[in-house]
Amino acid sequence: MKNGFILIMLLLMAGLAYADPVDDVVRMSQELGLVSKYQLSDIAPSISVRPAFHEMDIEKKRAISMAFLVHAQRQRPDSGYQFVMIKDSRNNNTVGNYDERLGLTLKRAYR
Repeated sequence: MKNGFILIMLLLMAGLAYADPVDDVVRMSQELGLVSKYQLSDIAPSISVRPAFHEMDIEKKRAISMAFLVHAQRQRPDSGYQFVMIKDSRNNNTVGNYDERLGLTLKRAYR
């Protein structure tokens, strides 16, 4: 029994050592309530962001947006996704987008 417990602990630690940072950012953004909805479509993925996202600095917004784009590209490798649309969860208005060529573009400051 003790050897089984040790094996399980080693497997868990190995899994943590090889955790994917993109998947971690996507998961944590949803768990922390920064992103309330994530959808894939034929043209581009979209994320609905909550008020806490709007309060973050630009670098964190960029990192989250980039992670969702990479995550979507991995889920649908043949889709040709090049950008992710960012929408406000309260009214579904477009907040901006993250394009892998142009970076993060926000339409206006939301609060």
